[in-house]
Amino acid sequence: MRLIDADRLEEEIKSLRCTLTGLRAGKGVLARAADEYQKSILQIIQDQPTAFDKGKVLEELKKHADIAIETNEAYGSEVAFGEWSAYKQAEEIVKKGGIE
Repeated sequence: MRLIDADRLEEEIKSLRCTLTGLRAGKGVLARAADEYQKSILQIIQDQPTAFDKGKVLEELKKHADIAIETNEAYGSEVAFGEWSAYKQAEEIVKKGGIE
């Protein structure tokens, strides 16, 4: 599996009509067929499940970081503090890696 920018792919598909038909305007048979193919392809893209939900990943990281810090506060464990630190670093990496 690989993650792609679906919005960018949709823009590429939308611009494909001119390339396929050589037409910029008009509703000839070829242009109408290209429009229908374009609609079908865009719908297929829209119907795909999200492979990565940035919000859910950040929520899960926060939950684990909170548990680690609670453990650290309760028991003074350096391991728990290390886990908290790792979760916070992972959270920052995920934030920087996504496009908002």
